[in-house]
Amino acid sequence: MKHSLKISSLIIFAATVASAFTSCGNDSELFEEDWLYENKDKPTTLATRSIGWTEDNQGTQYPTLSTIISNPTFKQLAATAWTNTMNALTDSTRCEYGFMIYWKNNRLDFGQITAGPVVSGCEGTKGSWKPNLSTRESEICAVYHCHTPIPACCKSDKYRPTGLSTEDRNWSDLHGIPILAEDFVVNPIRYDANYRSLSHKTYESDLKQRVRQTI
Repeated sequence: MKHSLKISSLIIFAATVASAFTSCGNDSELFEEDWLYENKDKPTTLATRSIGWTEDNQGTQYPTLSTIISNPTFKQLAATAWTNTMNALTDSTRCEYGFMIYWKNNRLDFGQITAGPVVSGCEGTKGSWKPNLSTRESEICAVYHCHTPIPACCKSDKYRPTGLSTEDRNWSDLHGIPILAEDFVVNPIRYDANYRSLSHKTYESDLKQRVRQTI
């Protein structure tokens, strides 16, 4: 956004985001996919794009998302996490996988691949993955997670939008940490028995680099 926002607007925005996360209880740190919709409920408007942080970083110079994505170790871990997510799909359940990305001693470092909760059902459900912010806080430079295919129990009129979800974008804005999400290229995504052969890509948050020392 090129137009500047008044301080009061930023305060209102921050309070709104914080309230939304607090109301979710223990799930406030979860990245969640967009809800599965019926065709009749397909959204007709687009959400406002995320606001990028502008504070000057006075300490660590964190890497950009382009630097992270080009890293060979990242590529290997991302491929494994995506395979795990595909393998976790059953006719009625699904599960997201992801990992933390760190910057230590001017080098990229990566956390273990972990699984989110197993989700059952179709319409009104969403997969999720919880990033670990309790350790190595100052070293976190980004997070990566995978969105799931649509299970066979969903009829052909059920679908979800692909790419970063609203929750992904809000989390990135709230914590000032970039997000990478692996998802299908086709938008929206419906059940496809050949989901493993569908093209996928790494979607990036509007924030391309961590610039704040606190999260």
